[in-house]
Amino acid sequence: MPKIETPPQRHFQIIVLTISFISLILGTILSPPIQDQYIPLISLLVLIGILEFLPLKLLNNKYSLIHIVLFSAGLIYGTGLAVWACLIGIGVAVGLQIIFPSRLLSFSSNQKSHLWAGLFDFGLNSSTLVLTLSLFGMTKGVSSLNMGGSQGWILILGAGIFFGTVHGIFYLTASNYLIANRSTRENWDILALISTEILPTFFGFTTLLVYPLIGDGALIILGM
Repeated sequence: MPKIETPPQRHFQIIVLTISFISLILGTILSPPIQDQYIPLISLLVLIGILEFLPLKLLNNKYSLIHIVLFSAGLIYGTGLAVWACLIGIGVAVGLQIIFPSRLLSFSSNQKSHLWAGLFDFGLNSSTLVLTLSLFGMTKGVSSLNMGGSQGWILILGAGIFFGTVHGIFYLTASNYLIANRSTRENWDILALISTEILPTFFGFTTLLVYPLIGDGALIILGM
């Protein structure tokens, strides 16, 4: 049963709402989406929508794997396309969760809970992506980098590690506000969380290696 909202929870929701709005605006300004990117946009919408609709459960809270897809998309297409695909994909998933609520009864029990969970996922992932790519100078994707030597790949490795670390810390911090009861498998859940936060780096490298060969099809390979 979800917690009854307390003032700290409401304040936390306001913070997430603010961060979500700022990250969407910044991501769009730093790397505006290009008109002919409708194929990767649709591919991302499908992948993010599926992952948001079928989440995992860690620390008795919903945990989506969309950060793996989002990081790779940001590396290829920049922040603008990635954050908008994230917003729309999560929005579609939330709509489906409201229409077909049985899939997430263990996480939330009303429309407000679904909407808040979707907003939290968007804020968590979009802000982490925009922060990471901004700090590492990759807001327009790796096309703005010189990948001829090892320096570019080392930069991507650092960005992947930073992205996973920040994403995991944000999720752990937020779990204190969002869960009703501590999981009896909390230690195992934390190990699982650490494992999934390593995946963006691995799949980021894989996507970048495949992208020059098959283009936008790299996203489909990533989804598979």
